[in-house]
Amino acid sequence: MFHIGSDPFACLRTVAGGVFAAWIAIYPGWLVAQEQLDLETTAAIELDPLTPDPTDGRSWQFRVGVLAVAGSEFDGSDDYDVKAVPYARVAYKDWVVLRGRSIEANLVNTHGLRIGPLLRTRGGRDEDEADFLNGFGDVDRAWEAGGFLRLSRGPLRLRVRAAHDVADAHDGLVVDINGGIQLPMENPWLILRVGATWADSDYMGSFFGVNADQSTRAGIASFSAGAGFKDAGVSISSRCPIGEHISAVISFGYRRLLGDAADSPIVSDFGDADQFFGTVGAIYSF
Repeated sequence: MFHIGSDPFACLRTVAGGVFAAWIAIYPGWLVAQEQLDLETTAAIELDPLTPDPTDGRSWQFRVGVLAVAGSEFDGSDDYDVKAVPYARVAYKDWVVLRGRSIEANLVNTHGLRIGPLLRTRGGRDEDEADFLNGFGDVDRAWEAGGFLRLSRGPLRLRVRAAHDVADAHDGLVVDINGGIQLPMENPWLILRVGATWADSDYMGSFFGVNADQSTRAGIASFSAGAGFKDAGVSISSRCPIGEHISAVISFGYRRLLGDAADSPIVSDFGDADQFFGTVGAIYSF
């Protein structure tokens, strides 16, 4: 006779773990559904990327939900859009963690320090996203491989990630540094975050440069975008439990494009260096 046992979610987690490999197989389709979750804003949207992953003895841990996400059409755009997108976070034994559009493995996991490799994807940019981009060509979706460091000390959090495109999309290296502080509140959970992003010349040229051919086709002045800090920003995120397994989540943030990213005619003439983003939704944990 089938016996559920003391944990009614044990069976559900077992089944979910069994289909995890199949879910990875359809991961590209999942990414398309989450296109609005660009990597610059997921630090807030991921809900608790700077906090330690929960360890309560379970092999598999899941969070699934639906979020309403507001953000610019592309990095530097002054046009905004709101979309409903799915969200998922899957963790296996506090070792492998998949969050939205990235997957990490904690090869070092001790005393609040986590270090390991990561694989993530970054949405590109289609030239039909704005009239002035006609003639630029598309920037394809990138797959980026690299590493990360996460450190937790009391209420303080630090995260550093560096990853290079391996899919011949933007061909660049991107490094993001984030620090946060978790406020002394248990309900709702609340964290304040500051961060900055550095990118090399290949990345900057792909998204903010204007080469001679693009200049001729689009009628925009040529611009060479070099390596440097691309943006800096702040955000506040909150998760409030409204039941044993359900939480309401909300986050808001602001980023300022810097250096050549802000000086590019794509931004200075047709867009906006001030970028705002936010999300609200519900998450189910088991």
